[in-house]
Amino acid sequence: MHIFSYVQIKIDAIASFLIDCSCFSLIMNEKQDEYLNEGYYLLRKRLGEFLRAERKSLGYKNALELAMELGMSDTQLRSYERGEEDMQLSTLYKLLMGLGRIPEDIFTPLVLQGVSDENLPPNVLSSVKEHQLRQQVKAKLGAKVADALSSEEVYRLHEMVRLASRREVRKSEIRDSLGLKTYTRAFNRLLDIARQAGLLRLKYPDSLHHKGQRYLG
Repeated sequence: MHIFSYVQIKIDAIASFLIDCSCFSLIMNEKQDEYLNEGYYLLRKRLGEFLRAERKSLGYKNALELAMELGMSDTQLRSYERGEEDMQLSTLYKLLMGLGRIPEDIFTPLVLQGVSDENLPPNVLSSVKEHQLRQQVKAKLGAKVADALSSEEVYRLHEMVRLASRREVRKSEIRDSLGLKTYTRAFNRLLDIARQAGLLRLKYPDSLHHKGQRYLG
C-alpha cells in the first residue's frame, strides 16, 4: 500500500472517531441538561407548594392579601406559588419573612429528603415519627391541616408534647424550649393545633388565659 494512502486511511479513521466522540458528548450533555432542568423545575414547584400552603395556613384567603403586605403583585405571587417563575433569593427570603418562617423551615426538609433516620440531625424527626404525629393531627383536625404542616412544624409539635409530658409547663416555657423570644403568630397557631388535636391538655380547660394555666401532655 502506498504510504500516502495508508496515512489517509489513518486520518479518516481518527476523524471518524473524533466525530463519534463529539456526537456522544453532545448526546450526554443534552441528557444532563434535561436531567438538570427536570430537577430544577421540580424544586421550583416544591418551593411554590410550600409558599402556597403556608399562606393558606396563616389565614390569607387569596394571594392578593399577602402580596399587598409584601409590596408585590398578586399575579407575581401566584406565579411563584405555581412554580412557573424564577425568583431571586432575596425575594424568597422576603416571602419567608412575610409568612413568619425561617429559611430552615423549607430547606431542611428538601436537603434531608431520602436521608436515613439514624443520620438525621437532632431537630428533625424520623419519617416514622413524623408520619405518626401527622396522623394524630389528621384524625382530629383533618387532612388539610395535617398536610399543610412542614417537617419543621411537626418537629416543633413533637417538642411541645415531649416537654409537657414530663411535667406541667407554662406557655412561656414551651416558647423558650423552641428558642423563641416572643410569642409569634406561627407559634400560637402551632400551640392551638397541638391543643385542638389533643396532643396537649390544659390544666384549666374552661379558662384559656387562667393565671395559673399549665399545659400537660
